[in-house]
Amino acid sequence: MINTIEESAVIFLADLRKMNSNVGCTKHHILSPQNEYLPQHGHFFALQSVKEVDLIACKEDITVAQSDMQVVLIPIQGELAYKALAEVKTIDVGDVVSFSISKGQSYAVFNPYFESTIKYLEIQYESSASVNHQSKFDLEEGINSMIEVISQENIRISLGMYEGRQEGMVPPSKRNRVFAYVIQGAFEFQNRLLQPKDALALWDNEREVAFEALSNDAILLTIEL
Repeated sequence: MINTIEESAVIFLADLRKMNSNVGCTKHHILSPQNEYLPQHGHFFALQSVKEVDLIACKEDITVAQSDMQVVLIPIQGELAYKALAEVKTIDVGDVVSFSISKGQSYAVFNPYFESTIKYLEIQYESSASVNHQSKFDLEEGINSMIEVISQENIRISLGMYEGRQEGMVPPSKRNRVFAYVIQGAFEFQNRLLQPKDALALWDNEREVAFEALSNDAILLTIEL
């Protein structure tokens, strides 16, 4: 099995994504800088990486920025504590946070539980803007629709939970670049089947992007660039 490559589109299969582990922390690389299939040989335009991270009880993960960037953290299971520069905050499922980090600076994520593993999404993209933003969302309250959790000039991130056979769309934009990741369930996304943990990058697409949930409680992440 190989990643599916088409003109202006790449499907990243869950079975083939890279993974690295150190003591207590496992990172599943949904989009990684080493990916050779993308138009910029690793990055999807400004988007540098998308990871799903498992962090065991009482462990910390520290990241040093390789360039000026913004970081987005979205808890999937359990709450997490993070430290960016001197500020320490805690967020839980239903929260999203974004903050700016300069090249050479570090940030840390800590699991506050004594026994449980936490899971979260970690998104990094190139940006020199200064941002420190936190907001809440409720997927069940907004079921069968995409909820915009990050909206900036150069990026828009949305999450949605869908019942089986319900449809949605990503409207066309000036940049025509969309990255989609199936957190849970399965979707048909722009006529391509995406199973759990699969991802898809689309670019040079001038039409709206349509999708349909193929299972109940299916959860989708989209990043428009």
